[in-house]
Amino acid sequence: MLIYLQMIESPEDQSKFEEIYLKYKQTMYAIAYDILHNPQDAEDAVHHAFLKVVENISKIEEADCPKSNTPYSKSDLAIRRILV
Repeated sequence: MLIYLQMIESPEDQSKFEEIYLKYKQTMYAIAYDILHNPQDAEDAVHHAFLKVVENISKIEEADCPKSNTPYSKSDLAIRRILV
């Protein structure tokens, strides 16, 4: 996670990213693994997804996504878009 935090300037955005990372990393990996059936590819997909989060962290208003418990949550859709 430190490599991502070093890419973010503001402490507020760093805090927001850390919250997102800790909250969604496991779910994102599980979804990626379910799609790819390969641990290394799943880790790569999650890494690329978090790079996109870093690039857009200032546009994210809050770390909590109320729809994140649905089968096709935003993280699921984001990973699927990255993989296609």
